[in-house]
Amino acid sequence: MNLLRIELFDPCLLSSIQEDLLIKNILRTHDPDFRYKIDAGHLLLLAESTMHFISPKFSYPQSNCMNSWNIEVFGLEEKLGYTIKKISHEIFCKCNEDGNLHEETMMLFETLGPFRWDAKVVLTLAAVVSIYGEFWLIMQLVHCNSLAALTAALKQMPRELNMLTLQCRALNLLLDTMIEAANLVLDFEGLPLQQELLDDEAIVVTKSKMYITVYWILRSSISCASQIADFRTMKDNQVHVFSLFPLFSNSVYNIS
Repeated sequence: MNLLRIELFDPCLLSSIQEDLLIKNILRTHDPDFRYKIDAGHLLLLAESTMHFISPKFSYPQSNCMNSWNIEVFGLEEKLGYTIKKISHEIFCKCNEDGNLHEETMMLFETLGPFRWDAKVVLTLAAVVSIYGEFWLIMQLVHCNSLAALTAALKQMPRELNMLTLQCRALNLLLDTMIEAANLVLDFEGLPLQQELLDDEAIVVTKSKMYITVYWILRSSISCASQIADFRTMKDNQVHVFSLFPLFSNSVYNIS
């Protein structure tokens, strides 16, 4: 999987007109079903708490978060876990296709069309973090648990996690930035009576920035999944540390 594939569409180099066009295309995919209600804040907290056990950079999970398995969901015809699994499957399928990252991001927007903006980013992050958490759990136990060792063998995963230290550090940095950006999306979506708190121009500017932020979170999620997929199949002698940094530094800069 080549994460540094050449893109015909580079959102880093957009003019204001092109950015407006990108926002219009994003908005065309947004068809919210107001019956769908997800406790996005709780789900994001679970994702952030999961990341704490991968990287101490993330805050320690709250006790109520550790003990709470149920997240309030209304309107969905399927279990929330199934929805997250379906999104993670779609992301993995896209990252294995070696296609155009922008087009893949827009297709993910189509899938998430019925959800609010905060739910889009949180469901996507939950999908990626669950994949990453599963990878880390197996790798942490591979030398002391027979089930983990056999599962790693079936998946043909590398045996030494320390050989991936720098790659994981870069991935953790990107996920940290994505979670911070997601919190900002949640904060804005949760503002009561936005029209009274901000004037019309401020609302338009802020919403435009939010749409672009959501775009980068979804796009970066596909990149993260690509790297995790590479981790799973990477042999111990195939670790190329510095190949990731251009992609991750670019994504972190644009999300920040």
